[in-house]
Amino acid sequence: MEKVNADEMAYKYNIQAKHLTEKIAAQECDVFTTVSKITAIETEKILSKKPDVVLENGLNMKSFPSYNELVLKRKKFLSKLKKFLMISFRITNLILTKRLFFLSQDAMNLEAKA
Repeated sequence: MEKVNADEMAYKYNIQAKHLTEKIAAQECDVFTTVSKITAIETEKILSKKPDVVLENGLNMKSFPSYNELVLKRKKFLSKLKKFLMISFRITNLILTKRLFFLSQDAMNLEAKA
C-alpha cells in the first residue's frame, strides 16, 4: 500500500473527480471517522488524512441467540403449532409428522378481514 500513489491511480482509472472530492471532504471535515482499523489505514494512505475516531462496525453476536437456543425455540413453537392444528382442525399427530408448514398473512387484503 505504501508504493501506491492514490492520486495517480485515480487519474489512471478516470475517477479523479470522485477521489479529489472525497480527499477534500476528508481533509476539511470537522470530525473524520471510519468503521474499522483497516479502513483507517486505507484512508490515511488514500485520502492523506488519519481518522479522528474509529467507530467499530459489525454485529454484536452476543445479542443473537445461539444455534441451540434457536433449535429449542423451533421445537417449542412447532409443538404449539401442532397442538393448535390438532385441536382446531381435528388433525391427527400422524398426519402432522414430517410436514412443512407455510403460514401467511395479508394485512392489506380487505376482503379477507372478518
